[in-house]
Amino acid sequence: MIRSLRTRLLAGIIGGMVLLLTIFSLLLYAMIAGALVNQFDASLASIAQILAASVERDEEQIEMDREVQQMPEFQRSGQSTYYELWRPDGTVAEKSPLLGTRDLPHLTGSAGTPVFVPLQDGAGKPLRAMSLTFVPRIADREGERSALPPAGGEALTLAVARDAGDLQKQLRSLRWLLVAASAVVIGLSVLIGALVVGRGLRPLHLIAAEIAGVKADDLATRIGTECVPAEAVPIKDRLNELLSRLEASFNRERQFNADVAHELRTPLAGIRSTI
Repeated sequence: MIRSLRTRLLAGIIGGMVLLLTIFSLLLYAMIAGALVNQFDASLASIAQILAASVERDEEQIEMDREVQQMPEFQRSGQSTYYELWRPDGTVAEKSPLLGTRDLPHLTGSAGTPVFVPLQDGAGKPLRAMSLTFVPRIADREGERSALPPAGGEALTLAVARDAGDLQKQLRSLRWLLVAASAVVIGLSVLIGALVVGRGLRPLHLIAAEIAGVKADDLATRIGTECVPAEAVPIKDRLNELLSRLEASFNRERQFNADVAHELRTPLAGIRSTI
């Protein structure tokens, strides 16, 4: 059981600060991480839309624009972007050359609604993938322009994945930054809390010093009102009332002793004379 008022106040202040900082850090991390992930997903969705817009169906053939396939995002091996296109029967129609023999997850969802999932490549690097189901456009007979996607046409599934190493680094840096900032704030809170609690308890030490100065032969001393906070005024008043009662009791005792001595003086003088 904690008996020290200083310790209890410090524990309450530090505990409250830790709780508030934890809640604030979690909320801040969730907001920033959500914004970063949404920005990353938006870039994935835009690449997927470009790829989906470049896909055309000509009778039984499915073709993707070669210029789109030669985009720098699909050629870099360090932080590359992968794609894979499936026919309605599940066979692969187009695939990023950087995937090699690997395949992206074949996720299906409602048409036009992207599905985002985190995953890892063969080397253990973090990736973030997006799957999109769409209906390709139909190429016209001359092959020069494409018509709009037909209503009720067969839907293809497109998956796009990008290296999420930079995103993970940013999130990790954000976590460490919040932890370090919280530690600094908690340390400063301990110092400030100890200073504030010490200054707040100083009037109690002054009252204790005044009480220690009260002597048994001088009960007329009273505890002063200077530097006494409002919360300690009732204690000061009760102590002064107690001193008043003690002074009155001691005064009655002295008066009683004086009266007894006076009343016994005459009989004792007579007895002494008789003896």
